[in-house]
Amino acid sequence: MLYDDEGYVLITLRNFAAEGGLYRDLYSQYGPFFYLAYDALHRLLDFSWTHTSGRWLTLINWLGTAGLCAAIVARGRAPFTLVLFTLVGVFTMLWINVREPIHPGSFTSLLVAAAALAGAVLLGRNHLKVFAVTVGVIATALALVKINLGVFVFLATLAWLALAAPSRRPGAAVIPVAGVGLLLPFVLMSGLLEQGWVFTFALISGISIVGAVAGSAASIRSKPAPWTSILWLAGSAACCSALVVLAMGIRGTSPADLIEGVLLGPLRHPGAFAFAFQWMPGTAIFAATAVAGIISLQLRPPTVAVVRATAWIRVIISLLFLLTFLPAFGLSPASAVLNFGLPLAGLFAWPLASTRGARSPADMARAWLALLLVFQGMHAFPVAGSQVNWGAFLWLPLMILGLNDSFAALQREGRFLIPDLPRKLAQTTAAGLMVVMGWNLARPAVVDPHRGELLALPGAERLRLPGVLASAIQITTVNARLHADVLFTIPGCYSFNLWSGVPTPTRANATHWFSLLSVQQQEAIIARLDAADRPLLIVQNQILVSLTEDGFTLHGPLFNHLHATFERAFTVYGYAIWVRKGRTIAPLQTARLFAAENGQMITVTLAPLDHPIAGISLKDFDQNIVYTLDTTDVRVEKIFWDNRPDSPPEPVTWPLHADQPLRLHVRFPSLPPETLSHEMEVLLLDAEGRTVSSARVLPVEAFGPLTR
Repeated sequence: MLYDDEGYVLITLRNFAAEGGLYRDLYSQYGPFFYLAYDALHRLLDFSWTHTSGRWLTLINWLGTAGLCAAIVARGRAPFTLVLFTLVGVFTMLWINVREPIHPGSFTSLLVAAAALAGAVLLGRNHLKVFAVTVGVIATALALVKINLGVFVFLATLAWLALAAPSRRPGAAVIPVAGVGLLLPFVLMSGLLEQGWVFTFALISGISIVGAVAGSAASIRSKPAPWTSILWLAGSAACCSALVVLAMGIRGTSPADLIEGVLLGPLRHPGAFAFAFQWMPGTAIFAATAVAGIISLQLRPPTVAVVRATAWIRVIISLLFLLTFLPAFGLSPASAVLNFGLPLAGLFAWPLASTRGARSPADMARAWLALLLVFQGMHAFPVAGSQVNWGAFLWLPLMILGLNDSFAALQREGRFLIPDLPRKLAQTTAAGLMVVMGWNLARPAVVDPHRGELLALPGAERLRLPGVLASAIQITTVNARLHADVLFTIPGCYSFNLWSGVPTPTRANATHWFSLLSVQQQEAIIARLDAADRPLLIVQNQILVSLTEDGFTLHGPLFNHLHATFERAFTVYGYAIWVRKGRTIAPLQTARLFAAENGQMITVTLAPLDHPIAGISLKDFDQNIVYTLDTTDVRVEKIFWDNRPDSPPEPVTWPLHADQPLRLHVRFPSLPPETLSHEMEVLLLDAEGRTVSSARVLPVEAFGPLTR
């Protein structure tokens, strides 16, 4: 992605492993448990923090989350086809991990799925103390990665224990728990309620919590929980927190630093950056209607007709939701969950069997999943990006378990020409969709396993990107490596520091540093840039345009200082390289096209190369055509790093050894007129015709006054 959360997390993990000091020297909006767990794994397996290792860890988390959800469904005795569909479906819902390698989102998803499975297993066996301890540890770990996610698990657990508490009047806790749940989202989102999408979010979340409480109560109250379970929950959380505080103290983070990093910093985050969720029209009315129906189920003993109707409603809702996995449907599964799934969580939790007697483990699992889901759905506040998917995936195992419960009820109560019709219909639909989902995920590799260009940068050798983007990143990295002793980026694109090996000004690194770093942290960066001999700035123009269009204004002492002391050298595909005012640099790995007598001329500015050059070609990115250029009319000019000529141009002697920066002047016949508007790249070839280097042809406006 153009925004570089991946590089930000990787460089912070690397710096934490090297020196510690999280929140003291290292900035992060993520909690300490993420860094401790990954650092322990890094030391145990002895790998480096690179884009490749980060993507392997993400894939493991991704598969693990899908596997845990499938295990929940398997415990509910669902048909194997639906268990397999849960595995594939959750994996597909979490496709967003592709955009966010090494982001804590895949790690927190794994922890949420672990909490879901732990509850499904332990509550079904009535092991309440073990449940409280296990979930207390998982919830604390989550809170010490992203505090809101841990709080959501704690709230779901407390809601369960409150509903399960002994009472003379069955269901006495439903009204107070539902009332608190209705108000809670408004409290959590109070800072931005004036924004329409946030108010809608709070309203739908609150209504959904009421529905989940109402739908789950019948399954929960039949197994009263001793109040001592809350003490076990609190004790496990306290012990886990103490161990983390101790470990972080050893790694150079004080308790005061932890309070800032875990609690105070995240509380300020909604005001620093928010990204709206697009609600469908009428969702609030739908939510209120759905939850009113769920509450009505609780007010009278269910009749056969009500059970049958509820079962069919679940089947129809499930089939409609399955259609969202089709690319042409127009609404993604995760968006469908936030818009319509959350209010229906209680419907899928409600037990269709007689309300008398003990509940089955599957009933308990659905009740637990429903409570977890409606709280985790708030993960998408205040940034409704990838967080929508990470907060919605529990809907799928809940839906499948509710669907399986409906099959059993319809088999008891229904009459069908085809035996077991609803189950067969759902299994057939799920089987077909699995083929579609699998093909959509695998198609890029199957159809064109070599699509794009290898990035071929340290730690990212096997990443493939579209050619125009890969070459832009390579050129920007080369110039950073050879022209900079300190490298800073707007916004934070720290992959370039990892690829080039050039350090950041300080260890306080953040993507949106202009809104996340304190004035003192920004002033420290200013001081380091001023003290550097060759500071370099990389600006990602597309992101800045996007932020401006979203109404976000960049400001602060560091941003103002950069604008006052740096100016643009050149731009390649949205990446602009800026240098200190008054400094000139050679725009390495770039080329310019000129009209010349009897044809055209291209000048190529090259960095020193390890391999000799024996030929030159010109590649058209748009048409994927390669033009072989005549090497008989090529002149070479040695230049200094600041772009001044070191010697006059002279004819090339092939093969050409580039042991210092060079500028090649190549004459060739004119290209077709339509080609001149295309993106082009110069390929430098060895004697065997292999590409040893390349340079991007840039228009004249891409060069600033210092490189033009």
